[in-house]
Amino acid sequence: MKVIFLSCLLLIGSALLFWGCSSVSGHNLGNPAQDDDSGEDISDDDEADDDDISGDDDIDDDTTIDDDMDDDTGTIPADSNWHQITGNHPENMSRQGMVYDSIRKEIVLFGGGATVPYDYTFTFSDLLWIQKYTNTHPTIRFSPMMTENPNRSVIFLFGGLGPIGSSNFLNDAWEWNGSKWSKINTTNSPSKRADAVIGYCQADEKIYLFGGCNGSNCSTQLNDTWEYDSATSIWTQLTLDPSPSPRSGAAFFYDSTENVFILFGGVTNASPLQLTNESWSFDCNAWLLLDPNNSPPAMAYAGAAYDSLKQKALIFSGFDGAQELDDTWLWDGATWTNLPTSNSPPARQETGMAFNTSEDLFVLFGGKSQENFFGDTWVLKLE
Repeated sequence: MKVIFLSCLLLIGSALLFWGCSSVSGHNLGNPAQDDDSGEDISDDDEADDDDISGDDDIDDDTTIDDDMDDDTGTIPADSNWHQITGNHPENMSRQGMVYDSIRKEIVLFGGGATVPYDYTFTFSDLLWIQKYTNTHPTIRFSPMMTENPNRSVIFLFGGLGPIGSSNFLNDAWEWNGSKWSKINTTNSPSKRADAVIGYCQADEKIYLFGGCNGSNCSTQLNDTWEYDSATSIWTQLTLDPSPSPRSGAAFFYDSTENVFILFGGVTNASPLQLTNESWSFDCNAWLLLDPNNSPPAMAYAGAAYDSLKQKALIFSGFDGAQELDDTWLWDGATWTNLPTSNSPPARQETGMAFNTSEDLFVLFGGKSQENFFGDTWVLKLE
């Protein structure tokens, strides 16, 4: 049977009254940059302002899940299968930042874009997208690097790429506290870049960044490893041997059971295009090249997330140099397994993916193929 959820919200704030109920037809909401009237002293190079009233905008929809739901509860079944959440959603996009906020129990999305980059902030929880409006926020960008920093109860954002074709790489730092963005003045920042990987290490409460690319059309691949101490706002470059070769667009997640990061794949050379299927671990101190019994093919720009409840990770989609992929691969802490699914999102790359611990769900949004940009939402719960 098809299950339909109907929700109504009342949002009040700063002379804004919004009453919204889900409706049958959908629409996408945008947040175009406008002139700021907040009176704040903000640099044009680093920050963007809106004179929109700060607050939330529920993307109201007749939220519909596909036909394979549990009939009695209307919940997502734990069947290791993808299920599409239809209805309203952010605009079609790829290369967005997307990460789980464990403090507020929601997924946070920023940036990305289609033919041009965006500066939108969205959250996703209870199968519902909500757009967040703030007077101050990061400028438009593709591929912002985002991670949770639970030590400060914020989402941390670093760098990315501004308007396409401009080689406008960024290395600014921001924090999202659930209601507003704040720019962070850091010391000894990594060079400007996009398509790097970033994550928070629970073992030492530091943030780590690796690789990425810059230069014309992201032609220069990087392999530097950086540590960020949010208590002092100081970046420190680490000299590590061994280390993965220069690469960008790799899949990356933190295995909180073993307290290690796992790095998979990526672009090792832009022209001619070369990809890798190497798997590396990083224990917040040293890199180690892994030798799993099985591995996905060489690819880049896959979505990745770790299920801390079942202690397994997934990667989905990616680009193998010739075409987009629609495979789902499972990491069990030792090796990769191709996870068969009877229902799968269309093949794509540059998708956003995160795991919502409070709802026990992998969430996938957007991406692109060689023909289309996507604005669809899919969820998966492991058996």
